Amino acid sequence: MIVTAALLGIATLISVAAPRMSGTAWGQRAPRLAVFAWQSASLTVIATTVLAGLTMLVASTPLSGGLAEVFHACVLTIRSAYDSPGHLLGVVLGLGLSVALPARVAWCLAATGVHGWRRRRQLRRLIAVVARPDAALGVSIVEAESAAAAFCLAGKGGTIVLTTAAVRSLNVRELDAVLAHERAHLRGRHDIAVGAAHALARALPFAPMFGVAAAEIGELVELIADDCAAGKVDRLEVASALVTLAGMTAPAIALPAAQGATAARVSRLLQPGRPLRPVHTALGVALGILALAVPLAVAAIPLIAALASGLCTVPNIAIG
Repeated sequence: MIVTAALLGIATLISVAAPRMSGTAWGQRAPRLAVFAWQSASLTVIATTVLAGLTMLVASTPLSGGLAEVFHACVLTIRSAYDSPGHLLGVVLGLGLSVALPARVAWCLAATGVHGWRRRRQLRRLIAVVARPDAALGVSIVEAESAAAAFCLAGKGGTIVLTTAAVRSLNVRELDAVLAHERAHLRGRHDIAVGAAHALARALPFAPMFGVAAAEIGELVELIADDCAAGKVDRLEVASALVTLAGMTAPAIALPAAQGATAARVSRLLQPGRPLRPVHTALGVALGILALAVPLAVAAIPLIAALASGLCTVPNIAIG
């Protein structure tokens, strides 16, 4: 019971604390690290909850007996470590957390992936009909003089789409900035990060953290693409292109150049903060990995302690 409570406590703590990362200054300075932090927090909450369900099943089902037989360990020692009151309730909750929850997450991830693939295929077919390829720019251009828009469709080589209004409205350097921005989306497969985050938000609507994570990751990938564009052309040109394309519309499945909080992105480009020091970035990555490892350690501690105590022994296995 203690192990289960500890795991659920960790999941609850992270799900409550993680939304505080929203809009932090360090996230603006290191958007890639911030995306990793949100992904790590999301995965940790799900993995910890599933592990909590499994620990309920250890004491409530023959799993503990089978485990003990494999190691020739004492059944009572292992069961008492993972025991929870009410075996029937433990089985129901354990199955819900360890089977139903990951099944729903997997279903939503798969459904989101299939839906996105179908929508992109439909849009590519439509673009093939209404757009003309521009070999010099490496894009497809749609005749639309009243709407300046630029977006990309990931997968199958990637497609960047511009309207004639966008081409006409942007100068050469601004156009280079927009193309660099969209190519960064395609190269980084940001559609996968955004799609997965939204799938988790749909799978777990009762946990607000996942909705916040989806919104934040959507904004952060735009900052990543802005930084990539700023590495190709002057930051002022990137900011100017964003202003020109502000208010544009694009298909929901696409990643448009002016998506997100345009004013905040322009301000960030005009007044960039200092990047995080490499040591701080490495520390952030290490903490994210540690967060994933802690639940596994917590779940395994009773079994390890039982084996180390001498009460449960592992037999010598003769080979040959």
